[in-house]
Amino acid sequence: VGVDDLRLSTALQLPCLAPEPRVAAIYGSKSGSKRILQAAQVNVPPGAHDLYDEDDLIGSLAHLISHNLDVPKWIFKVDDEFSGRGHAHMLVEHLPCYQALLRRYDENPAAWAEEGTQAV
Repeated sequence: VGVDDLRLSTALQLPCLAPEPRVAAIYGSKSGSKRILQAAQVNVPPGAHDLYDEDDLIGSLAHLISHNLDVPKWIFKVDDEFSGRGHAHMLVEHLPCYQALLRRYDENPAAWAEEGTQAV
């Protein structure tokens, strides 16, 4: 629903059964959906949202991979795309850094739970 829809609804004196455009813009995206689910404490797969630049993406992906070594494939979704457009995936098993992380984990799995270990 956009501003034009609201104007038409008002002009025709008909109810507009949709959220305000401002609210829909905030919560109608993929990131908005993730925020709603997290606020409702719904169990969701590991992921990140509200990433706006390359540094955000790389930092979040590094954090996610190091904290979820059992996830072999990561999916990227662009917020404002739909119908499967704007999706990409990455397999981590062929990354040299991923193999190094696995070796570090195998050396001492108990220590891996410490936050500083994954940052090294």
